[in-house]
Amino acid sequence: MNTEVIFQSTSKGKGNIYFERAGKSMLRFNNGVYKTSSREEINDILNSDLMSRNLIKMITPAELVDTWLRGEHPDRLNETVLSKVNEQGLIELAKVMGIPPSQHGGNGAIIKSMVRNKPISNAVMFILDKYKTEEGITDWLKIAQDNGLVYKSGPWFKYRKGDQQNTEDDLSLGRKEEDAQKWCIDNQKEIEERIK
Repeated sequence: MNTEVIFQSTSKGKGNIYFERAGKSMLRFNNGVYKTSSREEINDILNSDLMSRNLIKMITPAELVDTWLRGEHPDRLNETVLSKVNEQGLIELAKVMGIPPSQHGGNGAIIKSMVRNKPISNAVMFILDKYKTEEGITDWLKIAQDNGLVYKSGPWFKYRKGDQQNTEDDLSLGRKEEDAQKWCIDNQKEIEERIK
């Protein structure tokens, strides 16, 4: 499935075109071309004055855009999509998104946290199809959260050391989900023992 929808100016001079949307950020057609996988942007352009006056046209085939707008494929990486990708696929996603191995250490659960909510491009769609699996990977942060061992306190992830009433001894895991995920992976034996 082609997730990138391409719009192009119909004028002979292909300079930059600016499309202002009410209450939203402006879209810039570089050299008369705009590429997007955002359903919101696609809908805004299709309903625009530029489109109705034939100042821009859609290059991507209409049937692909129709499938995309119906929501048969998500436009961002979410938990459902990421849970169907194997470990090697997650490593490939990190490469495509420019995340260096030093930040994730080749660990799929950390990569999942880092790429969640990122847009799905053609390259990402190729990886999702190539590395599809039903098992997915073990998400230790999710397991710990589901069992009440890790919780959010404001922007912070915290590990519950004692009971729910006494939170002053709880361990702060940081603000970033990937830091909390890394801690849970490093301490998975402790999490397993407390769940039993």
